[in-house]
Amino acid sequence: MYSIGLDVSKSTINVYIPKTNLDLVINNDLKSIKSLYSKIKKLYKKEIDKLVFIFEPTGNYSYALKAFCSEKNIRSFIVNPKQNSNFTKAIKE
Repeated sequence: MYSIGLDVSKSTINVYIPKTNLDLVINNDLKSIKSLYSKIKKLYKKEIDKLVFIFEPTGNYSYALKAFCSEKNIRSFIVNPKQNSNFTKAIKE
């Protein structure tokens, strides 16, 4: 599996692509998400089916991203921020 981390806010999505150690900021709209996916497909090529998007729920702000993932059959994990925080604390101890 290849994880892509996304931080969704009202107007932007911050994206981290570990394969190239790339941090991007895109607009939080369908056009920008489609463009991002095209770039990611070029990077991951035959491994695109192993791709997973990971992001926290942000209510209406993450709607376009969730819908796009569903449409393209992209696996996505929507992580609870509290659980993520607790997990981070646990592995640091």
